[in-house]
Amino acid sequence: MDVAPGSKNTLSDPSSPGPGYVFFRIVNIATQIACFACLAQVMSMYNAARAGTPSSVQYLFAVGIIGTVWSILILITFLRANNVSYTIAFFDLVGMVLFIVGTAMLSKEAVDECAVAKATGINADNSVSRTDNVTQVCGLMRASWGLAIANIVFYFLLAILGYQIAKMVEDEYKRLGGPLARRTVIEEGYPVQPAVRNVTQTTTAAVPVGAAGAVPVGAVLVEKERSRRHRSKSRDRRSHRHSSREKRRRSSTGTRDDYYPDRRDSRRSSRRDY
Repeated sequence: MDVAPGSKNTLSDPSSPGPGYVFFRIVNIATQIACFACLAQVMSMYNAARAGTPSSVQYLFAVGIIGTVWSILILITFLRANNVSYTIAFFDLVGMVLFIVGTAMLSKEAVDECAVAKATGINADNSVSRTDNVTQVCGLMRASWGLAIANIVFYFLLAILGYQIAKMVEDEYKRLGGPLARRTVIEEGYPVQPAVRNVTQTTTAAVPVGAAGAVPVGAVLVEKERSRRHRSKSRDRRSHRHSSREKRRRSSTGTRDDYYPDRRDSRRSSRRDY
């Protein structure tokens, strides 16, 4: 899930909802772990008595595990990015609805059947009376039922705080210049293939853009210059070409005596005789 990086003020500012969000998320994780741990013990007692586990216990057990994993991942995401998205707040509301359904389903066994089983003993015709220890089973189911109700409240608070954090970060983006936009930056130099030269490369850089599309004050477009190494190499190549041309020119303008030094000496000796 893509979450844009937020501001550190979400955790450092006392008036920010960030510290409360972290606190309720940790409490939410702890209560969900306790909830599905109690339900796991109830399922074990049903299996030991060779009785079928009620569907409400299995449903709330699965919801508790999924909710615990979700809350741990969102807590890590918030601590890394200092932000949450509106999607996370929406799924917290979904978690609240799932716990409401689980609480409504478990209320039959935790409240009604436990009351009948304790009043009539083994003569009660329900799933709770078929267990070996009715008192312990009813105590665990009522504890799970209460923890599920607590998680309904926690998920509701987390959805509200998450919406406030996402709104605060969005307002800060607008104040600083709006969302990030792509700008093309020209970069000159050697391309990827060394055999091809003098090719212009383009890269992209992210700069803030205002509401009207103009770049605000303080935004800088990065423009990379040609590297010094490339310029020194090109200068060396030009000097080498110039020196080679000069040598060829001198060799082409020389006389035949340059190639026959013995004839040149003989001519000089004949001039001395005259």
